[in-house]
Amino acid sequence: GHGFTKTGFGREVGFLIPYDGKVDDLSTLIRWEELTLNAELIPCKHVFFVMDACYGGLAFSRAISAAGAVRFLKDMLIRPVRQALTAGKADEPVLDGGSSRAGHSIFTGYFLNALEGAAQTPEGLLTASGVMSYVYKQVSGDIHSRQTPHYGFLSGDGEFIFLAPQLGAIPPSDTKEQDQLISILSLEIPMEEGAPSGPVKAVKDYLSDPRYK
Repeated sequence: GHGFTKTGFGREVGFLIPYDGKVDDLSTLIRWEELTLNAELIPCKHVFFVMDACYGGLAFSRAISAAGAVRFLKDMLIRPVRQALTAGKADEPVLDGGSSRAGHSIFTGYFLNALEGAAQTPEGLLTASGVMSYVYKQVSGDIHSRQTPHYGFLSGDGEFIFLAPQLGAIPPSDTKEQDQLISILSLEIPMEEGAPSGPVKAVKDYLSDPRYK
Protein backbone atom coordinates (compact mmCIF):
# COMPACT_ATOMS: atom_id res chain seq x y z
CA GLY A 1 0.00 0.00 0.00
CA HIS A 2 0.94 3.66 0.29
CA GLY A 3 0.11 6.76 2.27
CA PHE A 4 -2.66 9.28 1.70
CA THR A 5 -3.40 12.55 3.48
CA LYS A 6 -6.79 14.26 3.56
CA THR A 7 -7.28 17.76 4.86
CA GLY A 8 -10.01 17.82 7.46
CA PHE A 9 -11.46 20.53 9.68
CA GLY A 10 -8.44 22.42 10.92
CA ARG A 11 -5.87 19.66 10.39
CA GLU A 12 -4.60 16.87 8.17
CA VAL A 13 -5.56 13.22 8.61
CA GLY A 14 -3.24 10.46 7.45
CA PHE A 15 -4.34 7.11 6.00
CA LEU A 16 -2.68 3.90 4.87
CA ILE A 17 -4.09 2.70 1.54
CA PRO A 18 -4.16 -1.13 1.24
CA TYR A 19 -3.57 -2.68 -2.18
CA ASP A 20 -7.34 -2.71 -2.82
CA GLY A 21 -8.11 0.62 -1.13
CA LYS A 22 -9.76 3.55 -2.91
CA VAL A 23 -9.05 7.17 -1.95
CA ASP A 24 -12.63 8.19 -2.80
CA ASP A 25 -13.96 5.67 -0.27
CA LEU A 26 -12.39 6.32 3.15
CA SER A 27 -14.01 3.17 4.57
CA THR A 28 -11.49 1.13 2.52
CA LEU A 29 -8.53 2.93 4.09
CA ILE A 30 -6.79 2.50 7.44
CA ARG A 31 -6.61 5.68 9.44
CA TRP A 32 -3.17 6.21 10.95
CA GLU A 33 -4.57 7.24 14.34
CA GLU A 34 -6.74 4.13 14.48
CA LEU A 35 -3.72 1.97 13.76
CA THR A 36 -1.58 3.53 16.48
CA LEU A 37 -4.36 3.73 19.07
CA ASN A 38 -5.19 0.04 18.60
CA ALA A 39 -1.53 -0.69 19.23
CA GLU A 40 -2.10 0.43 22.81
CA LEU A 41 -3.99 -2.85 23.26
CA ILE A 42 -0.84 -4.84 22.43
CA PRO A 43 0.71 -6.00 25.73
CA CYS A 44 4.16 -5.00 24.49
CA LYS A 45 6.23 -2.37 26.25
CA HIS A 46 8.00 -0.99 23.18
CA VAL A 47 6.51 -0.61 19.67
CA PHE A 48 8.30 0.98 16.70
CA PHE A 49 6.23 1.72 13.57
CA VAL A 50 8.17 1.99 10.30
CA MET A 51 6.28 2.95 7.13
CA ASP A 52 7.85 3.38 3.69
CA ALA A 53 5.08 5.81 2.75
CA CYS A 54 4.17 9.47 3.18
CA TYR A 55 1.80 10.62 5.92
CA GLY A 56 0.31 13.82 7.21
CA GLY A 57 -1.38 14.71 10.46
CA LEU A 58 0.96 12.74 12.70
CA ALA A 59 0.94 14.00 16.28
CA PHE A 60 4.26 13.32 17.97
CA SER A 61 4.46 13.91 21.70
CA ARG A 62 8.18 14.76 21.81
CA ALA A 63 11.33 14.80 19.77
CA ILE A 64 14.04 12.16 19.88
CA SER A 65 16.61 12.20 22.65
CA ALA A 66 20.18 11.02 22.94
CA ALA A 67 20.88 7.80 24.82
CA GLY A 68 24.16 6.97 26.42
CA ALA A 69 24.57 6.29 30.11
CA VAL A 70 23.73 2.86 31.46
CA ARG A 71 21.38 4.45 34.00
CA PHE A 72 19.53 6.09 31.11
CA LEU A 73 19.26 2.80 29.21
CA LYS A 74 17.86 0.92 32.20
CA ASP A 75 15.29 3.67 32.70
CA MET A 76 14.28 3.59 29.02
CA LEU A 77 13.86 -0.20 29.07
CA ILE A 78 11.47 0.00 32.02
CA ARG A 79 9.24 2.72 30.55
CA PRO A 80 6.73 2.01 27.72
CA VAL A 81 6.94 3.78 24.37
CA ARG A 82 5.35 3.99 20.91
CA GLN A 83 7.65 5.46 18.23
CA ALA A 84 7.20 5.96 14.50
CA LEU A 85 9.22 6.64 11.37
CA THR A 86 7.66 7.31 7.96
CA ALA A 87 9.32 7.86 4.58
CA GLY A 88 7.87 11.29 3.93
CA LYS A 89 5.52 14.01 5.03
CA ALA A 90 2.10 14.72 3.57
CA ASP A 91 1.79 14.59 -0.21
CA GLU A 92 5.53 14.28 -0.83
CA PRO A 93 6.65 12.03 -3.70
CA VAL A 94 8.11 8.92 -2.09
CA LEU A 95 10.43 6.98 -4.38
CA ASP A 96 10.04 3.22 -4.76
CA GLY A 97 13.63 2.87 -5.99
CA GLY A 98 16.82 4.91 -6.17
CA SER A 99 18.69 3.08 -3.42
CA SER A 100 22.22 1.73 -3.73
CA ARG A 101 20.60 -1.51 -2.56
CA ALA A 102 19.00 -3.19 -5.55
CA GLY A 103 15.24 -3.53 -5.32
CA HIS A 104 14.84 -1.09 -2.43
CA SER A 105 13.63 2.48 -2.08
CA ILE A 106 15.92 5.27 -0.86
CA PHE A 107 14.14 5.17 2.51
CA THR A 108 14.37 1.40 2.98
CA GLY A 109 17.97 1.34 1.81
CA TYR A 110 19.09 3.81 4.46
CA PHE A 111 16.85 2.15 7.05
CA LEU A 112 18.59 -1.20 6.46
CA ASN A 113 21.98 0.52 6.63
CA ALA A 114 20.98 1.96 10.00
CA LEU A 115 19.96 -1.44 11.38
CA GLU A 116 23.19 -3.01 10.13
CA GLY A 117 25.34 -0.60 12.12
CA ALA A 118 25.38 2.80 10.42
CA ALA A 119 23.26 4.31 13.21
CA GLN A 120 25.21 2.75 16.09
CA THR A 121 27.14 4.89 18.52
CA PRO A 122 30.89 4.30 19.01
CA GLU A 123 29.94 2.22 22.06
CA GLY A 124 27.75 -0.06 19.97
CA LEU A 125 24.39 1.32 21.14
CA LEU A 126 21.56 1.11 18.59
CA THR A 127 18.19 2.69 19.41
CA ALA A 128 15.09 3.67 17.46
CA SER A 129 15.99 7.31 18.07
CA GLY A 130 19.40 6.73 16.53
CA VAL A 131 17.86 4.94 13.55
CA MET A 132 15.29 7.71 13.01
CA SER A 133 17.91 10.46 13.20
CA TYR A 134 20.23 8.66 10.77
CA VAL A 135 17.50 7.89 8.22
CA TYR A 136 16.19 11.45 8.39
CA LYS A 137 19.61 12.96 7.68
CA GLN A 138 20.49 10.52 4.91
CA VAL A 139 17.17 10.54 3.04
CA SER A 140 16.59 14.29 3.26
CA GLY A 141 20.19 14.94 2.15
CA ASP A 142 20.27 12.47 -0.75
CA ILE A 143 20.57 14.26 -4.10
CA HIS A 144 18.01 11.90 -5.64
CA SER A 145 15.48 12.39 -2.87
CA ARG A 146 12.49 14.74 -2.84
CA GLN A 147 11.13 13.47 0.47
CA THR A 148 11.67 14.29 4.14
CA PRO A 149 11.11 11.48 6.68
CA HIS A 150 8.75 12.16 9.57
CA TYR A 151 9.56 10.71 12.98
CA GLY A 152 9.15 10.96 16.72
CA PHE A 153 7.32 9.63 19.79
CA LEU A 154 3.61 8.88 19.65
CA SER A 155 3.29 8.13 23.36
CA GLY A 156 5.31 7.03 26.36
CA ASP A 157 8.75 8.10 27.54
CA GLY A 158 10.80 4.94 27.05
CA GLU A 159 13.01 3.93 24.13
CA PHE A 160 13.04 1.06 21.63
CA ILE A 161 16.56 -0.39 22.03
CA PHE A 162 17.95 -2.80 19.42
CA LEU A 163 21.46 -3.23 20.83
CA ALA A 164 23.00 -2.11 24.11
CA PRO A 165 26.29 -3.90 24.91
CA GLN A 166 26.67 -1.71 28.01
CA LEU A 167 23.76 -3.46 29.71
CA GLY A 168 25.58 -6.79 29.61
CA ALA A 169 27.96 -5.57 32.31
CA ILE A 170 25.14 -5.00 34.79
CA PRO A 171 24.51 -7.99 37.09
CA PRO A 172 20.88 -9.19 37.13
CA SER A 173 18.72 -8.00 40.01
CA ASP A 174 16.30 -10.17 41.97
CA THR A 175 14.26 -7.15 42.98
CA LYS A 176 11.85 -5.31 40.74
CA GLU A 177 13.00 -1.90 39.56
CA GLN A 178 10.83 0.74 41.19
CA ASP A 179 10.94 4.27 42.49
CA GLN A 180 12.01 4.64 46.09
CA LEU A 181 11.10 7.48 48.43
CA ILE A 182 14.15 9.09 50.02
CA SER A 183 13.44 11.28 53.04
CA ILE A 184 15.82 14.12 53.84
CA LEU A 185 15.69 15.77 57.24
CA SER A 186 15.10 19.51 57.13
CA LEU A 187 17.77 21.88 58.43
CA GLU A 188 17.14 24.75 60.75
CA ILE A 189 18.35 27.82 58.83
CA PRO A 190 18.61 30.98 60.94
CA MET A 191 16.46 33.81 59.63
CA GLU A 192 18.32 37.00 58.77
CA GLU A 193 17.17 40.28 60.23
CA GLY A 194 14.52 41.80 58.00
CA ALA A 195 13.78 38.49 56.27
CA PRO A 196 10.16 37.85 55.19
CA SER A 197 7.92 36.27 57.80
CA GLY A 198 6.20 32.92 57.34
CA PRO A 199 7.88 29.76 56.03
CA VAL A 200 6.17 29.72 52.59
CA LYS A 201 6.91 33.36 51.82
CA ALA A 202 10.43 32.97 53.16
CA VAL A 203 11.17 30.02 50.89
CA LYS A 204 9.78 31.82 47.83
CA ASP A 205 11.85 34.91 48.53
CA TYR A 206 14.99 32.92 49.29
CA LEU A 207 14.68 30.96 46.01
CA SER A 208 14.05 34.04 43.88
CA ASP A 209 16.65 36.38 45.42
CA PRO A 210 20.31 35.80 44.41
CA ARG A 211 21.40 37.31 47.74
CA TYR A 212 20.29 34.11 49.49
CA LYS A 213 22.05 31.72 47.09
